[in-house]
Amino acid sequence: MNIMELDIRTILVLLVFGNVASALTIFVYQRRFGFNPPVMHYLAGVLFQSVAWVLLDVQKLVPAFWSVYVGNALLIVGYNMAAIGLSTVGNQDRRIYRTHALVTVLGIVGFVAFSSTPASQTVAASIAALGAFIGLSVWMLRSPHRTDLKLFIGIASIVYCGILVARAVSAMLAGDNFGLMTPAPIQTIAFVPLVLVSSVGAIGFIIISKETIDARLAESEEKYRSLVERANEGIVIAQDSRFVYVNPKMAELLGTSPAMLIGRLFAEYLWPDDRERILTNHHERLAGGTLAESSDIRIIAADGTPRWLSMSSAIIHWDGRPATLNLISDVDERKRSEEQSARLL
Repeated sequence: MNIMELDIRTILVLLVFGNVASALTIFVYQRRFGFNPPVMHYLAGVLFQSVAWVLLDVQKLVPAFWSVYVGNALLIVGYNMAAIGLSTVGNQDRRIYRTHALVTVLGIVGFVAFSSTPASQTVAASIAALGAFIGLSVWMLRSPHRTDLKLFIGIASIVYCGILVARAVSAMLAGDNFGLMTPAPIQTIAFVPLVLVSSVGAIGFIIISKETIDARLAESEEKYRSLVERANEGIVIAQDSRFVYVNPKMAELLGTSPAMLIGRLFAEYLWPDDRERILTNHHERLAGGTLAESSDIRIIAADGTPRWLSMSSAIIHWDGRPATLNLISDVDERKRSEEQSARLL
């Protein structure tokens, strides 16, 4: 047998199992994160395709209405729902839903209207599938967070559209007996990519979802970092009695740079009379003790004199272990005024 004329029935069986495996993979993976609309659309799409390929594979065992019309209708719905799922990961453009809904309706109506013979069914099915892949290529290439994988999917969808057009033309030229089960090189070229997609589609969908989440996290992290770096309050994260993060404002209060403080014992910068109290509070807080959230402390200023600060502390996790997040305000002028008033009184 010519390698380019593979048994269509075998390919259809592979398509069924490939889509089911893809759906199960995504279902198991997403149980940890929840089933958002893109996931639900993609799962529904591959499951519709699985049922469609089963109906198309048993067309000699069931009435033509079920195998030909219902099968192809489910296939068109499945293609478009999977395309919606892939396209809406990180892109909630409502036009995606409207476009694929319209393409689905037109595809089903067109197939029913123009599928009187096996050849016309092949032509109509190929053209009806075009809409889903054209839409997918457009949304992948226009994605606001376009990655190399999305670029590849967009280009691959365009190439597959060319294959579908070639299959439709081949069916028109071959005559009325060219049907789904007709062995031909163009059939192999059209179906084998679908087998690959059904097998690795889940991985691609998961990677796109993760890339989108990572991009959003990086964007959020950059925003929060910008806010922290520009804050008018000192911000310190302390762990094991050492600085693990210091923002520029806190470094300014200590008269040095953030890089010089990372890894150093924070007790070195505390006024000697306050060191024991603050270290004890730090360790008790990490151990789960109940302490006041805020307190006044003194640090050693750049000129060697004490400087009053107000510190609010909370427990966080840093690199998987407990640490304290400390917000520092400069209250030196207020404390000195209070001390002067006390002396006058």
